[in-house]
Amino acid sequence: MTLEVKPRLPILLKITAVVTFYNSFVLFEELVVDRQGLWRYLPFYKFGKFCIWDLAAIAAISLIVLNEWRYFTKIKSPRSVGPNRR
Repeated sequence: MTLEVKPRLPILLKITAVVTFYNSFVLFEELVVDRQGLWRYLPFYKFGKFCIWDLAAIAAISLIVLNEWRYFTKIKSPRSVGPNRR
């Protein structure tokens, strides 16, 4: 009898993916929006501070990553392979 040990890696991967994509958004914000002066055309944008745009980016990235993660785990789940499995 072999005991299969499953590490808690998926939650770490979710967090890492969200942080990585948010870091990419921050770099885009600093290199494009701030340097080109596009921040003047964004309502409720605060130059160099945390604002509603940052919060919206965190929410959007989190939702996208979690939905994609659910989609891929649903496809590869052994429960969804056969019609008679429960």
